[in-house]
Amino acid sequence: MSIFRTNALLALGLWLAVAPAPAQTKRALLIAVGRYAPGTGWGPLSSDRDAALMAQALQRQGFSQPKILSNADATLRGIRSALGGLLRQAQPGDRLVVHYAGHGQQVLDRNGDEQRTARNARTDSLDEALVPYDAPRKADYARYRGERHLLDDEVGLWMDSLRRKVGPTGQVWLLLDCCHAGTGARAGAVRAVRGGAPPIAPAGFVAPADGDDAAGSAADLLPVGAPTAGAPLVATRGPAPAAFVLMAGSLASQVNHEVTDDEGQPCGALTYAVAGALARVRAGDTYQRLFDRVTDCLAEKQPDQTPALEGTASALVLGGDVVATPDLLDVVRESGAQLTRTVRLAAGWLTGLLTESRVNFIPAGRSRSDTAAVVARGRVRSAGPLESVVELDRPLSAAAVANLRAYETEKAFGETALRVGLGPGLPAEVAGSLKKTVSETGGLRLVDVPQASHLIRQEQSYLLLTETATFRTLDSLPVGHPEAAARLAGRLRDEYLARLVRGFSAEHPALRGTLRLLGPDSTEPPAMGYSAFRTGVPLRLRVTNTGSVPCYVAVLDVQPDGVVSPVLPNARRGYDQVYLLPGAHRDFALRLTPPYGTEVYKALFTAAFFDPGPVLLTRGDAPTNHPVLALLRQGFRGEPPAPVRADALGTATYAFRIVP
Repeated sequence: MSIFRTNALLALGLWLAVAPAPAQTKRALLIAVGRYAPGTGWGPLSSDRDAALMAQALQRQGFSQPKILSNADATLRGIRSALGGLLRQAQPGDRLVVHYAGHGQQVLDRNGDEQRTARNARTDSLDEALVPYDAPRKADYARYRGERHLLDDEVGLWMDSLRRKVGPTGQVWLLLDCCHAGTGARAGAVRAVRGGAPPIAPAGFVAPADGDDAAGSAADLLPVGAPTAGAPLVATRGPAPAAFVLMAGSLASQVNHEVTDDEGQPCGALTYAVAGALARVRAGDTYQRLFDRVTDCLAEKQPDQTPALEGTASALVLGGDVVATPDLLDVVRESGAQLTRTVRLAAGWLTGLLTESRVNFIPAGRSRSDTAAVVARGRVRSAGPLESVVELDRPLSAAAVANLRAYETEKAFGETALRVGLGPGLPAEVAGSLKKTVSETGGLRLVDVPQASHLIRQEQSYLLLTETATFRTLDSLPVGHPEAAARLAGRLRDEYLARLVRGFSAEHPALRGTLRLLGPDSTEPPAMGYSAFRTGVPLRLRVTNTGSVPCYVAVLDVQPDGVVSPVLPNARRGYDQVYLLPGAHRDFALRLTPPYGTEVYKALFTAAFFDPGPVLLTRGDAPTNHPVLALLRQGFRGEPPAPVRADALGTATYAFRIVP
C-alpha cells in the first residue's frame, strides 16, 4: 500500500495559495512516542527531543503552547482523545498542525480499500499505521490484527474532520516522522530506525512485488469504506474542507533514520529539517518552498532518505501568517550591569548560526552594506536551537544595545570530523593499522561504535566501510589488502569534503538564486521528494538569479560516492556565461552518468567571479586566497574549516536521484 495518494478533494484548497487569509488561531498537537510499553518489542527513539524542537519552532511562529502527548499517554485511546480535543477546539479559519514522531508499521488491510482492482492495481493489500505506546511489534495474526495500531483509514477520518471544521479559510498540516513501510531492520545499525518491523499479517504473507513504491498520498487519509471504531463521523455536507498538506520523512520503500542535531543529540530527520525550515521561513513562502528547504537539509543529513510532500503545496505557509526571518537579527541585552560585553541574539543553529560564528552590530535602521555603521563585532560563544549568546569585542551600554541589530559575517561549521568506529572481531593487526591511520588522518576521529557516523567492520573475508545512518557500503576490499588502511582513510577523506560542501549554506539579502534540472521538454518532472533522472538523457541545468544585484554563479557537484567535482564554470563556460542579472536565468545542457543514488548540486552566488575547478581538480594543491576555495582545500587536507565570509555570498542546494 502507499499512504497518501493524490486526490481531487485536495484541489478544494488551492485558492488559498493566491492570497493570505486573515490571521486566525494557530493550534498544534505533537504526538511523541519514544519509550514504548515493556513487552511491545519496540526500541527507544528520540521522539521527546522531536516534540521539544517542534514546539520551539511553532511557538516562534505564534502558536500558543502546543499540546504534547508523549509516551505512556500516547496509547490509541490517548491519541484519539487528543485528536478529539483538537477537533472540538478548532474554529473556522484556524491553522492546525499535527505532528507524529514514533514508529510506523504496516497492517494487513481489513476493510478492502487496499485490495487490488482493475481500477487500482498498484496497492499492496496493506494499511499503513502509526504505532501507539502499547501496540506490539510482532503478534500472532490469529490473536491480534492491529487493534491497538492507529490505521491510516482512521487518520484519514480525523484529518477530514479537522479540514471540514476549519473550513476553506483554514489549513491542516500533517507531519509524519516515522517509517511508512518497513523493509526490515539491518544488522549493525547504530542510529535508531523508526519502524523497520515486518507487517502485522498472517504467517507467510507476501505483499505483491509491484506495489507502489511511493510514500503514499493524501487520498489514503480520506475516508474509504466503513468507519473505524473510535474514529470521528465525518460530515458529508457543510463548508468545503481546508487545504491539506502532508510532509513525510521517507518513501514507503525506505526506513526513516534518526539524525544528530547541532548539539550532538539524536532527533528525527524530518523534525530537524522542518524545524530549521520554519526558523528560516520568509513572507510569501509556500509549502513547496518550505519543503525545498527540507530536502536541502536532508540532502546533507540523510542523502539516501527521500522525504515526501503531498497536498496543496502551492498554499502559503500557515496561510501567509508567518513570523518571517529578518535580514537583521534582534539583539537582547543580558540583564544586570549597565555596561555589558554579552548579548543574546534571536537566532541559533536552526537558523544556521553556530558557535564560533562572527557577527557585526549596527544601529536599527542602518543597512548591513554600510560598513561605517558597525558599532561592535562579536563571536558566538554558544548557540541553542533559536537563541545564541554573543561575546562583544568591547563593552556597550544598555541603551546602545537596545537599539542594535546584528548580521553574520563569518560562518562557522561546528563539529565537522567524521566519527569512525571499528567493528568488533577485526584481526588485531588490521585493527591496529586502522587505528593508527584513522588517528593520524585529518578530518577523522576514532570513537566507540555507538557514536560512530562511519563503521569499518569485517564480513567474511572483506573489510566493509559503512555509513551507519543509512547502512550504505562506501567501500570494500579483502582483509589482507596491503593498502587497506590508507585506501579506507582516503575514502573517508572524500566523505569529509562531501559533507562540508553539502552542509555549507549562506543566506544573503541580495545574493540569492535557484537551480533546477529540467527534462528534455524543458520542464521539471513532478516529484513528491527528490526528482529522479536517468543516465544518458539530455537535460538542462537552469540557474536563476532571484536576488536584487547582478552576480556570478559557481556550481559544485557532490556525487553519491562522495566525490566533489566542478560543474560551473568550466572550459566551455567561462565568466561571461555564469554572469546573471537580477531575475535572469541561464540553461546549461548536460547528461548524467553513474554512480547511481542521491546527487547534490551546490550553487554559490557571489559578486565577484571565482572558479573552484583548479582546487578540485588538483585535490587542494592549487594556491588560493578565496575563502570558499580555502574551504575546499581544507576539506581535501582534512583540516578543520576556518570560518567563511558569510556576508559576500549566498548559496542554493538542489538534490536529485540518478537512476539507471
